[in-house]
Amino acid sequence: MTAMAVGALIGSLLWTWRPVQPAKMPTTVMIALIGTGVPLALAAITASSLPLTAGLFGLAGISVGPFAGALFTTRNLYAPEDVQAQVFTISAGLRLTIAAAGAAIGGALAGLPSSMLLIFVASAPLLAGAFGALLLKKSKAYESS
Repeated sequence: MTAMAVGALIGSLLWTWRPVQPAKMPTTVMIALIGTGVPLALAAITASSLPLTAGLFGLAGISVGPFAGALFTTRNLYAPEDVQAQVFTISAGLRLTIAAAGAAIGGALAGLPSSMLLIFVASAPLLAGAFGALLLKKSKAYESS
């Protein structure tokens, strides 16, 4: 957790220094999700090396800053002003609900080896990023036609 937190701090500082253009924010969210999941999945494979695992957790954390910045900016840009409070509130509620469901599933799987649990954890941002990227691609294709 410490390695991931340090990575998140670095990612937040990098994001503050060099944010992306507003039009690229939705894509940045998806890339950051995948950028979180890939190192965690790799950490599951290399779980026998503590320094390598810590480095991979730190690398995963770097994506947290751009993810949060791009996500909040995307919500702000694309949610109509009169419903922004509802969009942010519902998003926060969904995030907490999904986190609680993940914790419950994780608790039920607690007897599994740590590498399998890490794959489970890594699958969430990987699947969300891939699915979101696919939806973005389809929406851009729809908009251009």
